[in-house]
Amino acid sequence: MRRKHGDIQAGPIRYITRPAHRRQQVLAHLRAAIVAGEYPSGGRLPTRRELEKSLRASRLTVQAVLDRLAADGFVEARGRHGTFMVDQPPHRHRFALVLPPSSPYQAPSLFIDALHREVALLEGEHNHRFVVYPTVDGEHGEGYQGLAEDVRAERLAGIIYVSAVDRFGLAGLDTIRVPLVAINSGVGVQATVVPNYASFYDLATAEAARQGRRRLAMLTLGSSFAAVQATIGPLMTARGLELRRAWFHSLSSGRAGWARNVVELLLAGPPPKRPDLLLVADDNLLTETTEALRELRVRVPEDLTVLAHTNFPWPAPAAVPVVRLGFDVGDLLRACLAQIEALRRGEAVPPVTYLPAGFEKDGQEP
Repeated sequence: MRRKHGDIQAGPIRYITRPAHRRQQVLAHLRAAIVAGEYPSGGRLPTRRELEKSLRASRLTVQAVLDRLAADGFVEARGRHGTFMVDQPPHRHRFALVLPPSSPYQAPSLFIDALHREVALLEGEHNHRFVVYPTVDGEHGEGYQGLAEDVRAERLAGIIYVSAVDRFGLAGLDTIRVPLVAINSGVGVQATVVPNYASFYDLATAEAARQGRRRLAMLTLGSSFAAVQATIGPLMTARGLELRRAWFHSLSSGRAGWARNVVELLLAGPPPKRPDLLLVADDNLLTETTEALRELRVRVPEDLTVLAHTNFPWPAPAAVPVVRLGFDVGDLLRACLAQIEALRRGEAVPPVTYLPAGFEKDGQEP
């Protein structure tokens, strides 16, 4: 007899797992086994029939899961030979580089440009692959969806944030175990790699004293006189140098003409009352500053020494001779990768690693 609508059929209750949900369960299980190292790079996976039996899944489910793992870059099918792990699976060789927010009022950052260049070199030299994301700022950030999907699919060996200031808006993803490392600053990360500007100023003041300079002027971006003076003041006092407040200027990159106006003001007086050394502490200001010095026919380095911050090995163009000192961007990224690898091995890492400054090396090229 046909059961009428509303009748209740007696008997044991049967729980039905939706196919899509079952695929997600099998996918999560097999992906976790891969990430845990149960299947080595380049190794052969069990046959489909073996996977059907061990995972208690249908042939269609197993095939769908293998297709997804292949699309995510973990495995590759080799016809009758079976399915194999790729030689460089993403959870060991793929890294995210998340960039900081940019301002429409500023020129493109030479540091960010240097990071892009070094990432390309590291991909060529090592078995690394990088995916570069724009700023991730909450669920509506430009790079949020792509990064969140990479984290959920465990397609990353680690994440490098540039000047991160919070947990980066990855709400609900805190349980995903991906090593997080930041450059310059970061809250919620496991390690930070920081260019050591104390060593930068130490080298700069030592070079000034070595050249017999005494009156230092400084151009920078986004720094206050009080903050810089707290770091550089004791060094200058010990080396007989002077930095007046009127000789310190924090400018904005992309503001055409600002550097030239400041240079004219700094050099307006007679030689004994004007700086004899100019420290350009941000390479984004260097080209415009040195072009202004050339147009004003300032004798460099006879009357004025120019010390230039540099992101090695990618120097900003200079219109006059300069002494370059700064930080190697390749070394910065390698330090981040070393921290990520240590974290992946379960090792303790220092919360902050400082990268020392250095002068330009002879023959240094990209």
